[in-house]
Amino acid sequence: MGGGAKKQNSPAASGWKRTATASLLLNAVLLGVLFIPSMRGGGRGDIDGFLDTYFRTWSAADMRGYEACFHPSAVIFYISGDAVPRPVLLGPFIQGQAGVHANASEPLREIPLSKQIEIDGNVARALVRWKLFRGEEEKTGTDYFTLLRTKTGWRIINLVFRED
Repeated sequence: MGGGAKKQNSPAASGWKRTATASLLLNAVLLGVLFIPSMRGGGRGDIDGFLDTYFRTWSAADMRGYEACFHPSAVIFYISGDAVPRPVLLGPFIQGQAGVHANASEPLREIPLSKQIEIDGNVARALVRWKLFRGEEEKTGTDYFTLLRTKTGWRIINLVFRED
């Protein structure tokens, strides 16, 4: 054969190449489905870490970091012992929490005791049992979070909390 002749692929060889290419593409898609959501803040571990940040910033009286945990449209409800919900928008809530820290005679610290997390696409719910330390005094309660996945990560869109 002359130098200008092309070598023809057999039908078996080109079928194998198509199968291999399809397999590689399918594997790439599956890896993307498995890993990309967690890289964008989609897994339980990400929410667990986010909730730890929420408690850590509050306990450090870092109101800027604490406020960053919330979506700007967040609404917060405190449920008092008489079961009357008291709603407050984010700005006044953060100001109130800053006041709680400023007026405390001893540093305040709140830790999560247990977490239950459910994820449904870009929305998640978390129920967190907590303990508040104020000097020798300890209180427990529950936070009920509704979280929204945003471009910058999970943010609290709604918080309902109560003391035991």
